[in-house]
Amino acid sequence: NHIDETTMMEIRNATNKAWVLGNDHFRNEIESLLNRQTHPSPKGGDRRSEKFQNKLL
Repeated sequence: NHIDETTMMEIRNATNKAWVLGNDHFRNEIESLLNRQTHPSPKGGDRRSEKFQNKLL
């Protein structure tokens, strides 16, 4: 069977970065069971924005 390129890239990225592959519910379950982050954190915000500055307080 042939796996499409998008799915193959998702598998490669998850494998190379040791992230869990699956939907949000599954990843959250694994995260709570292992007490380990299962996906990348969001990137930092615009440090000049008011919203970002308020988070620092």
